[in-house]
Amino acid sequence: MLARDIMTEKVVCGRPTDSLFDAAELMLEANVSALLVVGDTQEILGIISEADLIRRADSDAGPGKSWLQCLLESDTSTSRASISSRTRRVGDIMTKEVVTASEDTPLAELVERLQRHRVKRIPIVRNGIPVGIVSRADLVRAVLSRERPAGRRPEA
Repeated sequence: MLARDIMTEKVVCGRPTDSLFDAAELMLEANVSALLVVGDTQEILGIISEADLIRRADSDAGPGKSWLQCLLESDTSTSRASISSRTRRVGDIMTKEVVTASEDTPLAELVERLQRHRVKRIPIVRNGIPVGIVSRADLVRAVLSRERPAGRRPEA
């Protein structure tokens, strides 16, 4: 099996100028845990995940409080973290070195890249433009589809 056989073709993308708040909203609406950050010609500039939003945006929350804790305060409209989450940009905290693969990459190599680079997803590119993404869940589905005994259907 190759990356093209298991990749999710719907790739959710944002721009480096998007606010962290907008990126979080987009992830929730699309039910994804990360966004590819692309430029004007759709080339990948970076990636931002839920973990990035929590971990890296925490530096604005102040001592002893996480970004999420500040957002949960009763008066979030004046919360420093709330204001910061709307003014800081995706480009400020995105991971710029993105591990990618081509559509022809074998599954074994995808697994090796996930492990070596300690990432949870790999964008699949054609001529530098994202055409899909392979997550750990996609790999598990692929393995299960290959290993399922003949005649056994997945349980609903």
